[in-house]
Amino acid sequence: MAASRMPQDISRTDWYYEYPTYLLLVHEVKHADGSHFRTDSIKIPWRMIETSRKRRPPQKKRAKSR
Repeated sequence: MAASRMPQDISRTDWYYEYPTYLLLVHEVKHADGSHFRTDSIKIPWRMIETSRKRRPPQKKRAKSR
């Protein structure tokens, strides 16, 4: 699957971008009145995400719904 160039929404104040070597997570911080305060971002290399996924136990398969 190819990386998307479009922002992938998580919530109204959180989204991410997919790049070839990392995932860029973005979080918009707002004041109590809803006005913009700042935007934080962090890069997470894909290799770290894959390493974390390998540590997770396999997920149980769900029964098909009718």
